[in-house]
Amino acid sequence: MTGIRFLDELSAPRRSTILPSQLQSAQGGASLQIKEATLADYAIAIAVDVPQLELYSHVAADLQRWIEHSKEIYRQAEEEAAKVTPMLFREYAMADEQTQAELLVYVPSPPNHVRNN
Repeated sequence: MTGIRFLDELSAPRRSTILPSQLQSAQGGASLQIKEATLADYAIAIAVDVPQLELYSHVAADLQRWIEHSKEIYRQAEEEAAKVTPMLFREYAMADEQTQAELLVYVPSPPNHVRNN
């Protein structure tokens, strides 16, 4: 009646998100012919593919540094935990099942040592 339209009613064609090199490889996949790369292919590679590969290599290097840093933090945390872990707990963790049962005698039972106020 008034001719008012909202944005969700508007339609626009979807923008293509396929790189030209991907489009060419998809078309070339049907025919197994090997063709010589043209100057246009090189220009597309320089404009699209090379920056993408540089970005991927930069991200991969950042991830590798992050992994190495995380491993170092984990190693330091293990060392700190080993320093503060009581000897009885270390012996219990390294013992077999029979020795673990024997060591449980030395561990105080928490319900027996709780204060009732």
